[in-house]
Amino acid sequence: MPKIRCFMEDKIVAYREGSELFESLQKQNGHTFWWASNLQEMLGYTTEAFQKVINRAVKLFATLDIPFDEHIEAVQLTDSQGNPQKDYKLTRFACLMIVMQADARKPEVAKYQLVLATQARLFQIAFEQDKLDFERLIIRDDI
Repeated sequence: MPKIRCFMEDKIVAYREGSELFESLQKQNGHTFWWASNLQEMLGYTTEAFQKVINRAVKLFATLDIPFDEHIEAVQLTDSQGNPQKDYKLTRFACLMIVMQADARKPEVAKYQLVLATQARLFQIAFEQDKLDFERLIIRDDI
């Protein structure tokens, strides 16, 4: 029994660390976003391989009839030597879609699939609770 508990505690610690790292990388510029280059590094991808993952996510957005340009914004930056460098500003939803399109055989990817899927579920629960609270207020007002 202690082996199972230790295993679960390790997974919970890994989840918390992953969640804290992901959240620490968010930026603010009128809205919250993450740089694709940071997500790429977290997931252990090369630039070329990660571009393929982003492309798969864009196709998924199109399949779902969701405008990807509201979630993925291409940005031209310059590196420390003054060379142009392409990056993307990503919404939380874009990060989720990209991570879900990444290779789950990579331990880093599997970890962040868990982190973002869990966060998505927590947001859903909070939204549903807010909706119930709002409905209760409407009912009270009607009484």
